[in-house]
Amino acid sequence: MLEPHALLKRVDEKNAESDSFLKEESLVYLIRDYARRGNYDVVDQLSDALALRCMKFVKSHVRKFVDSEYLEDCRNDILLETFDRILDLESDRADYLEASFWNFLRRTSGDVTEKYGTVSKMDRATDSFDVEDETEHGSVSRIGEAGINPAEELLRRIHLAEVLLLLPPHIQELFVMHYLDGYAIESNDPHIPTLARHFNKTPRTIRNWLAQGVRIVTSGAGAEK
Repeated sequence: MLEPHALLKRVDEKNAESDSFLKEESLVYLIRDYARRGNYDVVDQLSDALALRCMKFVKSHVRKFVDSEYLEDCRNDILLETFDRILDLESDRADYLEASFWNFLRRTSGDVTEKYGTVSKMDRATDSFDVEDETEHGSVSRIGEAGINPAEELLRRIHLAEVLLLLPPHIQELFVMHYLDGYAIESNDPHIPTLARHFNKTPRTIRNWLAQGVRIVTSGAGAEK
């Protein structure tokens, strides 16, 4: 095994034809090996190198399928999912990445962009509710607004209600707060209400719940009883 300083020098080699070049599968193995040893200075530098190699592919792939407002979150989720798998030292989930890293990254990128593509569609579907007005009876309606087709408006409301019925209660509340009420997942401003603070969960947990909800909605299976 190379000493860390010699290893990190090889990591800087950009020419894939060079004998010194470390393939991505090798970087995955080394990251896991040094993590087991507890040498996280080396783990961080190897991980940064691998992330930089991933980013060109991830950026070009995500840009094709995801709305611009979700690009950064989508890219981050792909990298998080990849490195969560790599740094799971208690299982063999990373074995595939040591054998076929780019196939894993392509598949994961496809899964994550599909999730954010669905979220984008749901945002567009619910945008129509953002400018609702109070009726004389105190309920909200957009039926009378110019350009709004009453039948389409009714179908949107029915579809939204059906979607929510598929979800477990906590994700129902999460979807309403995020997609209809516009709550952000997190904020650096402690005075701004966020989903993470409301549910007393980490932003990552909130994103996982949203992803779980999207999977339930797109499969049509509904929550487990």
